Amino acid sequence: MSHQFDIRNVSRDEYSSWDEAVADSIGGSPYSTSGYLRALCNVAGGEYRLMAVCEDARIVGGIGLYVRQMQRREYVRGRYLLYYNGPFVRRLPNASVMAAEEYAYRVLERLEERLRCSDYRPVDITLRHSIKDCRPFLKHGWQARPTYSYEVDISDPETCFSSMHRNVRRQIRQAERASLFAGQSDDIAGFFRLHEQTCRRKGFPTYLEKDKMISFYDELKKEQLGRLYLAGESDAMPTAGVLVLTGGHKVSHTVCAASSDGKLPPGVNAWLRWHVFKDLSASGYSGNDLTDAHEPAVAKFKRQLGARLIESQRLSLPQTATDHLRIVNSMWIRSAKDSIKRVLRSRGGK
Repeated sequence: MSHQFDIRNVSRDEYSSWDEAVADSIGGSPYSTSGYLRALCNVAGGEYRLMAVCEDARIVGGIGLYVRQMQRREYVRGRYLLYYNGPFVRRLPNASVMAAEEYAYRVLERLEERLRCSDYRPVDITLRHSIKDCRPFLKHGWQARPTYSYEVDISDPETCFSSMHRNVRRQIRQAERASLFAGQSDDIAGFFRLHEQTCRRKGFPTYLEKDKMISFYDELKKEQLGRLYLAGESDAMPTAGVLVLTGGHKVSHTVCAASSDGKLPPGVNAWLRWHVFKDLSASGYSGNDLTDAHEPAVAKFKRQLGARLIESQRLSLPQTATDHLRIVNSMWIRSAKDSIKRVLRSRGGK
């Protein structure tokens, strides 16, 4: 069967159709939804553009572009709170494996061509691991490098618990005996306090400033795209928290995790994650992407939660030597500014 695809930008009155396509796709995630990209741009700057592949006016694939400017030139790249920014392809009902593979290949071909012929430079996208075929990009010289995360199957909480490392199960039971608090909360200011402490310990800037983080969470909650979970000895003084992205797709994403600088109650982090998994499972989610697996100590903890290692691809459109030099200079300047800010904060400055 021959498929005829058109590619175009999505108008605002089509956002619900776009979000429906994202939910029923491979490669899709809350990061690709119109509401999430709008919320991110409102607090972090930049613009979002939804590029759709359509068949008979029906959206069958696309990519949500987070676009920023550098020296009067637009570019596409992820950032904190935007771990995945790659394409999605709508599932083809009742299709054979071969037919579905060919269909996805052709949808990705159209997206690759449009990105390659655009004025965006650079273009740097991270695909979800469910998009396995990068050939439409590689044959045109895109550079690919792997990136890793961990994903937990939460479809059956009992199986999920039994798959955890015995030390994690012990910590969870210990937290249960201690009657630690864990649950959903709207205390985003309390979460930011933990986030700020975590970033200071690890030596990198907060994902957003406090007022912007609060606005960001408020928008996510309004769009039913985010849930905040906190844990500790009481709900009034949490010592650990996670911000989870939800939405129509069956896989949720833990986009930000934080904990206190002080001594933590025994098992609080494991207890919090277990509570999150159970709550999301009860809401119909089948998985939780724990986001990133590059820091060894954090990766070890995620692995012990019964998660499986997933490999995704980060694709970069080739660029000129001048473009590369401009990017390196910009990144160096930004890194130097961040270092100065960290020094000032450590000395009690603003």
